[in-house]
Amino acid sequence: MGARQSKNEPIVIYNDPEVAINFSPDLVRKLQGQPPDSELVSRFGSFPTPPSFPPPRQRPSHNQQQQQQQQQQQHQQSTGYDSSSVDDVVRGRVARELALQTEIRLGNEQRSADAVAREAEDLIRRQKILPKTEPSPSAVAAVTAATNCYRKNQSRPLDCWREVEVMKLEAKKARRNFVAAH
Repeated sequence: MGARQSKNEPIVIYNDPEVAINFSPDLVRKLQGQPPDSELVSRFGSFPTPPSFPPPRQRPSHNQQQQQQQQQQQHQQSTGYDSSSVDDVVRGRVARELALQTEIRLGNEQRSADAVAREAEDLIRRQKILPKTEPSPSAVAAVTAATNCYRKNQSRPLDCWREVEVMKLEAKKARRNFVAAH
């Protein structure tokens, strides 16, 4: 059933440390900024020239500046905004958004600080060293009676069942009192 439906896929191992990456000497020279090897130039002729880039933009002429000013004025008239008023509007909106984000961040930080303080107080409260409680005299007397009975009746420990039952009742009382106190 499974043998015919299974598909054999090649195992691909990435980052094999035994694979070395070699660079050609010409690439190394080029990366180091050295001139190409003369032997390679003679063998292959000349290298292709890199593409030429357009010359840098020149300052616009007086006519072009006037045209740009006219376009800005037309834009200002059509929209009712000039570039300085748009900048003022953008600055105002950015300032409002920054104030809002700062307020949100401060609120989150305050909530975080409050939560951390509550958690720290809770941990401190739970880690308080409990006062050492003294066992009740009746519990001490019950333990002593059971121990003495076992010492007297080493060959017959089942004869001490009454003392053991009294000791167990005292232990239950002590447990209930401890839970109620804490």
